[in-house]
Amino acid sequence: MNIAYPLGILSNRLGKFGLLVGGFFIYALVYLGFAFVQTPWQVWGLFGLHLGMSKGLLLALVANSIPANLRGTAFGFLNLAVRLALLPVSL
Repeated sequence: MNIAYPLGILSNRLGKFGLLVGGFFIYALVYLGFAFVQTPWQVWGLFGLHLGMSKGLLLALVANSIPANLRGTAFGFLNLAVRLALLPVSL
């Protein structure tokens, strides 16, 4: 089941920022959970949970808070920031 769609509906009712903070908290818990997995199916279960709760909400929050003529630039800077943050981890 894709968790992003139900969370999108919930974010329209409760607000995107609070759910996004909750998604990042779950993101941290998921990576803590990776230390304790013992089978491959547990890894795949952990991956889907945080992506559905953080990525879509972050993009929606950016899209709703930036003027239409600057959205492309905003998404570009967002992707640049995420990739720069991931670069040290990749090394």
